[in-house]
Amino acid sequence: MSKNLLTEDLILEAMSDANIVEVGQLDTEDAMEIVLDYFGATIKKNWGGYCDMYYYEETSADGYSIWVATDHDGKVSVPEDVYYYDNDWLESLPEQITSGNTVQLDDCHWGDYAFADAIEQCYEQYWNDKKEEIENELIDKGYEWEG
Repeated sequence: MSKNLLTEDLILEAMSDANIVEVGQLDTEDAMEIVLDYFGATIKKNWGGYCDMYYYEETSADGYSIWVATDHDGKVSVPEDVYYYDNDWLESLPEQITSGNTVQLDDCHWGDYAFADAIEQCYEQYWNDKKEEIENELIDKGYEWEG
């Protein structure tokens, strides 16, 4: 009796048939829509209402821009919440999204590299989750890895 062979190509073909686009092939806006829906997260552009995390830009007393990432109580309680350069300030955003949280981020930062990178990290997790799900579905249908 011949068995149905499970291959990486078969999994990728099934993902393509399910319209699951490979990592890096979507623009940030499309990827964001997918991951927010998949993980049940929300990103608010405007202040107001409860958020689990806030990301915003402030001006220091001496006129320099600083970037702040703080939790729902809105207090900047530790120096690690304040970033003097805008390259690491969104490092916790992927965890916030994949945890299904509501975050506030001014829309002027949606085009930033750090934001696009955070969305891509979330999309990569989505893609890996979907790949595993499709692999398990094929195994349930009788496909087996060689060996």
